[in-house]
Amino acid sequence: MLLPSEFKQMDMNTITLKYPNEGGRPNEVYTNSNSSVNFALTHSIKKTTASDIRKYADELIGLLKQRGIIVSNQKQAKINRADFFIIESIK
Repeated sequence: MLLPSEFKQMDMNTITLKYPNEGGRPNEVYTNSNSSVNFALTHSIKKTTASDIRKYADELIGLLKQRGIIVSNQKQAKINRADFFIIESIK
């Protein structure tokens, strides 16, 4: 995952304050310098199929566009025998 260089991993104390619902709290959050933009991840043991990747990518692209972020390129790729979806965006 590549994020803008200004994004840093949020510490767990801040994650707990920002996401008080313990059941819905992400495992990892990356944020910009003033914490106004966050990229939150929740790890799961559920396996994802290659066909699911497109669905998740479409959802993420929709969220980005709602926030005025321009998706400049998107493609599904296989890297080291694993399926990925690559989304390039600009703001």
